[in-house]
Amino acid sequence: MKRTSILIFTALLFLTPVLFADPVELAYDNEGGSVSYDEMDAGDIEAVLFTTAHPCTLLSFRFKVSGTGNMEWHVWDDDGGNQPGLSNDIREPFEFNVEDDRDWVTVEIPDGGVVIDPPRHFFIGYVHHANQPNLLLDGNSPNGEGSPLGFRSWLRIDNIWYRTPYGVGNYHLRATVEYFNVLDEEDFSFPVGRVSFLFMRPMSFSEFLDEVDVGNLSSLLRSTSLSNPLAPSTHQQLLDYVKDYFVIGGMPEVVQNFKQEKSYQNSHQLLTRQVDSFFNDFGKYSKKAPPPLYRLLHL
Repeated sequence: MKRTSILIFTALLFLTPVLFADPVELAYDNEGGSVSYDEMDAGDIEAVLFTTAHPCTLLSFRFKVSGTGNMEWHVWDDDGGNQPGLSNDIREPFEFNVEDDRDWVTVEIPDGGVVIDPPRHFFIGYVHHANQPNLLLDGNSPNGEGSPLGFRSWLRIDNIWYRTPYGVGNYHLRATVEYFNVLDEEDFSFPVGRVSFLFMRPMSFSEFLDEVDVGNLSSLLRSTSLSNPLAPSTHQQLLDYVKDYFVIGGMPEVVQNFKQEKSYQNSHQLLTRQVDSFFNDFGKYSKKAPPPLYRLLHL
């Protein structure tokens, strides 16, 4: 590409240690309630969408079920549409045998956990086989606090995803993560005089044209004047590209994706993930503003 989205820092004799915070439990259910879907078939899935605030390691998760038996667990990335990417396991699936009916069961992630970096949405889910336990729901908590679509608990029946309906609540499924590279104000120092910055801004419309147009519209636009107007057909082409620019924006990776795939949906999903990553990154550097206020920057 003619332009890169990398922000380059050059620091001399300056090393930043990896900072670890105390483990945090991500929970969207409450302690009450014990209802379940009792007619799940082999291949059906129950899952919860989790959102991390910083880069982290997923250490373990815990859950409640009705019944006992062997369970197949997965950790999936978001597919870009706020549903589990079933073909995109963050780690290999693993099985766990449950013997404690209706009590909390804790599962340690094998091999030291799963690194979630950059911070993003991910899913922990359970794929049913014949005559296996069912996850319990709390029956009354709001399904969706802080989630991108307003829903946290999902089930997949006959290859179709559904959110858990109103009045059923959230699954008793919680994740424990250990955040790293989280800077407190006491931890942060700036090496004045030893850092060089290169600020990269989004592409302008002319730069957007240079990247996506196979012709010479950008050159024609620059040479246009009152005495040298554009031909009507060229003017219409430029208007079409203006509409694309309004939808796609000027983030280099998103523009490159649009150039290659010509998909508004895929480009918008990529842009959404980038914006979410920016917001999730804010909390690493200041605790003066609560996380909900970060979203005001987007208004």
